[in-house]
Amino acid sequence: MARLTHPSGNLFFDVRTAVLMREHGVRRIYTVDSVFAQFPEIEVVNPLAPNDA
Repeated sequence: MARLTHPSGNLFFDVRTAVLMREHGVRRIYTVDSVFAQFPEIEVVNPLAPNDA
């Protein structure tokens, strides 16, 4: 998990979500919030990005 000394504001809730995901074995999140990219163990999928398939 990334080291954050004093998360505050909206970042606090993102860190909380990342910790809960890790505790429950969830490795992927669909979000447009780029903050989750700082957690290397979480795969971030932007649902609004163009699909290349």
